[in-house]
Amino acid sequence: MMVKCTPPTIIFLLCFLCNQSLCTTNSNVAACSAKDRQLLLHFKKTIVDPSHLLSSWSTEEDCCRWIGVQCHNTMGRVTKLNLTRSSIDPNYTAEPLTGEINLCVLELEFLNYLDLSDNIFTSIHYSEHDGQRNQNLSQVTTPHSSDLRHLDCSYNLYLQMDNLRWLSLVPSLKYLDLSFSNLSIVTNWLESITTMLPAVTELRLSFCELRHQIPSIQDANFTSLTVLDLSYNYYLQMDNLRWLSHFPSLKNLDLSDIDLSNVTDWFQSLATMLPSVTELRLSFCKLKHEIPSIQSANFTSLMVLDLSYNYYLQMDNLRWLSYFPFCDTINGSVYFLAYLDISHNLLSGELSDCWMKWQQLSYLNLGGNNLTGKIPHSMNSLSLLKGLCLQRNNFYGYVPVSLQNCKNLVLLDLGENNLSGSIPSWIGQVTTVIRLRANQFTGNIPSEICQISSLIMLDLAENRLFGPIPQCLHNISFISKESSFNPGLTAFSSYILYEYSVIVLNKRQEREYKENLQFMRLIDLSSNNLSRTILLELFGLS
Repeated sequence: MMVKCTPPTIIFLLCFLCNQSLCTTNSNVAACSAKDRQLLLHFKKTIVDPSHLLSSWSTEEDCCRWIGVQCHNTMGRVTKLNLTRSSIDPNYTAEPLTGEINLCVLELEFLNYLDLSDNIFTSIHYSEHDGQRNQNLSQVTTPHSSDLRHLDCSYNLYLQMDNLRWLSLVPSLKYLDLSFSNLSIVTNWLESITTMLPAVTELRLSFCELRHQIPSIQDANFTSLTVLDLSYNYYLQMDNLRWLSHFPSLKNLDLSDIDLSNVTDWFQSLATMLPSVTELRLSFCKLKHEIPSIQSANFTSLMVLDLSYNYYLQMDNLRWLSYFPFCDTINGSVYFLAYLDISHNLLSGELSDCWMKWQQLSYLNLGGNNLTGKIPHSMNSLSLLKGLCLQRNNFYGYVPVSLQNCKNLVLLDLGENNLSGSIPSWIGQVTTVIRLRANQFTGNIPSEICQISSLIMLDLAENRLFGPIPQCLHNISFISKESSFNPGLTAFSSYILYEYSVIVLNKRQEREYKENLQFMRLIDLSSNNLSRTILLELFGLS
């Protein structure tokens, strides 16, 4: 006779099997190695922990269960140590770890991942188990962790280093991030790192106060390095970019806020030496030479280009964009220009009506230039566009109706132009930031604007709008006190909003919002001819 299992019976059986499985799995997990436990306790001695975030680090508990520690299931050896603040204090309610980083942690033989970022460590030293300190890190001969692949000490704002010779202890590193460390007196830093870490693929040294000119590297090509971030090292000197020829495999290069004003052939150099680059960031670099017409310079793999805030970079047209991929397939991978920011330069003239060539664009920022003419109708081909910024130019005419085909827009900034006509009704499909400030728009505010689903900013000030304020305006999501900030944005949409900066006029003072934009809630309808009194519901803004 067949027995019929009712749903509760099935659920009970599943729970029973799962519990049996868990019990079986736990019985095979090895206890923490005594050697590793002693090393971790010794490492802890130089850490100042005012909020007792590491209270679980005691002899009374298996060290594989300590916060931030991960062990191999069968050997019980420590393989991962993650003490980044977001991991051990996800709500950021406690004081961060401080003190000194003891390199004895590198004696953990099976350690392959070490993250000490976002704390307040001040220095690196080595002390043996008897407490004897060795501040001369170049003489440390402790057994290195041959398995260590990932080391992140970034965002320790007071961490200072006199030299980087201690990196010779971890020759197998593939990822190194020392961003926001003070390396101001470290010389020959690039050659030292690439010599001691031949396998490194990702190197991040942003905001490190690097001050010395990059030396001429004569010896070899470092083919393993694919990501290099030297951004915001204000005093780093570069008269040319020829040193990049030693890194032919670079795919991601960020030199933002490094003075390249003396580099005259930057475009030609990059096009020749970095044929595989996919992400190139050169904002705030004081580039001032016009991009030349180079027929052979094809960035066939480029997907992200940021040349913003160079102020004196001259471009009479955008024909040079033909050097970048429309949509190419190379070795089975698809490449297309997805992110383009050339805002705050000296672009002039009218935009060509050929945007159908870049249908994969997700972000386009041409703001803060001297562009004129009408917004091209071909921008309706940018159906994947999430951010369109044309602010602070001299565009005139109507907003093309065809832009309603850009149904994925999260951010639309057309402020400070000479655009006229009515605000288009499709504007309500833009989900988060709408900025049409300081134009010549007339007519009523369309009621469709109340359909905005996750508003951060609605700025229609300084136009010629008239008629009543839509009564439904207070229904816009995330405006009233009852609304919680949960826009449900995709990772890329959030990234676009993080990168976007806007000048907001508040009490006659201009203030720039960038990283903190996500915390803003703003509706500005001032300096128009609107007739209705202010809706009381709008005072419920959160």
